[in-house]
Amino acid sequence: MKTKKTLAPVRRNSLTEQVTGKLRQAILDGRIKSGERIIEVDVAAMMHTSRGPVRDALIDLEHEGLVIRERNRGAMVVNSSAEDLEEVWSLRVALEGLALKYAIERATAEDVANLAGIVQEITTASKGEFPLEKAVDLDLKFHEQLVAMSKMKRLISFWQGLRSQIWFLIFSLNLKELATLAKRTDMAHRQLLDCVRDKDCARGLEVLKRHMEGAYTEIVKGYRASVGK
Repeated sequence: MKTKKTLAPVRRNSLTEQVTGKLRQAILDGRIKSGERIIEVDVAAMMHTSRGPVRDALIDLEHEGLVIRERNRGAMVVNSSAEDLEEVWSLRVALEGLALKYAIERATAEDVANLAGIVQEITTASKGEFPLEKAVDLDLKFHEQLVAMSKMKRLISFWQGLRSQIWFLIFSLNLKELATLAKRTDMAHRQLLDCVRDKDCARGLEVLKRHMEGAYTEIVKGYRASVGK
């Protein structure tokens, strides 16, 4: 008789998840800056934990593209290059263009209502104080929902893998004018919502391309200013 073999479920270490989350947020909001070294023993002491969860967290953040780990040198927050900007943004545009096509085909009434709710959040926020962090959060929330509406598991996974890098690239450049840009892109979000509702793929792709190109232009200007070019 063939013996039935089973594997016990493995649960991810919640402590590692907590450390990863705290380190990720500190990197994304600028408390740990580009090029800064992250010392395992120091982080472990601040978080009252052992070095194991910190080491595992740094491995996770390396996979997200936020940290570089070097043999015998430890870990440091990435310094983004012009090539990094172009690569991440090109991948983002390609993924979101494909996602939009499938979102227009597959979106449910609930999906569209959720997207409309995010657009309303952006509109409301843009009428008052609109700090950079909130601008980035709301913009990515809109695009994340748009990608999710594609119902394509692998595409969603690939986009999620870029999410932290997109956030970091924008926020690390400290683009003070991005809040103003975010107010202007409120119109682009509304147009994309209309395209999804109307199932107008051609116009949607045109709006998305214009929206992404405008954001990329501002990010490149910010990068050049940050490196003195």
